[in-house]
Amino acid sequence: MYLFDSLLISIVVAMIIGFPQIVKKDDPYQKKVIIMLVLCATLLCVCLLAYLFSWDSHILKIHSTTPPTNDNHEHISANNSAQISTEQFLLATEDCTELESTSSIIHTDETNSSNSIEQDLYRYNTDSLSIMVEELVAVVHMETEDTEEIGIIPQDNASILVRLMEYPSNNEFERRIVTWGEKVVFRNIPNGTYYLSITCESYKPRALVEPFVLQIDDAKPMSTLSWLICLERDNLSFGNQYQIRVLSSDLKPIPNTDFHVRAVEINNPNPNAFSVKQFTSDQNGFITFWTNTNGVDYYHEAFFSQSDGIVLEISRPDGTFQQIPIVDQTIIDVVIE
Repeated sequence: MYLFDSLLISIVVAMIIGFPQIVKKDDPYQKKVIIMLVLCATLLCVCLLAYLFSWDSHILKIHSTTPPTNDNHEHISANNSAQISTEQFLLATEDCTELESTSSIIHTDETNSSNSIEQDLYRYNTDSLSIMVEELVAVVHMETEDTEEIGIIPQDNASILVRLMEYPSNNEFERRIVTWGEKVVFRNIPNGTYYLSITCESYKPRALVEPFVLQIDDAKPMSTLSWLICLERDNLSFGNQYQIRVLSSDLKPIPNTDFHVRAVEINNPNPNAFSVKQFTSDQNGFITFWTNTNGVDYYHEAFFSQSDGIVLEISRPDGTFQQIPIVDQTIIDVVIE
């Protein structure tokens, strides 16, 4: 653009200075030169105007394609009224005893507007939520890289700190001290965005990976928000992974059947109903995570492992449970009695 301007100015100055001299001398050759200069100047002017017009059009196009902002826009998740399992949102963190230490887990870019922060969060039509805490003793890994947790209620009376935190300010809204298996309910929570922080001595702290939005709308059905949270001991380790295959008394696989699995302590085999997890056997009798999408059944392989001093039990058709043998094998056959 600057090149066009400089060249055009030079030609115009030359014409202003030389034109009177050319006219006085009445030289045909110099007249031809001035005509050529006029034509070149005209051509340069046309090119310059075309360039400026195209530049203005480009800027206009950029502004016209910028999406308009709407502060009143509300994004509602498809899971608005669904209860989300705790395991989908919990993550062990290095340290969340202090408020500042949880900020690195949940903070997003502070330049984002409040609407963009809440855009993809789960929303619940409620002003209350309940929490129950157990000790993690077994995990189930899926081929999809998801995991399911199985816990128990220990016999000791540990003091567990459960805090409801405001997001993104990290201000504590309310705290409760509970013990294993004790249900804690937070009520009359104002509309807003929150997350949970759970800590206990000798256990790894936990916090919700994603905050959640509580917002009452009388025109919509109320949500039920209840989470079961497992805490992991600092020195916890798990044994080898294995699959479970269920067989009938004639040693044939039991296909397409729902089963429940729970964990119990070997020295305290009291059933823990809160830790019961449901699975489904595939056509070969292997215990899997079953899902149905658009009418199509999917069976995701499940790989179990548990900590020392823990056994897993599987349900029978009559509702009772039987122990899954503890053997060092990658596939454990369970004959349903």
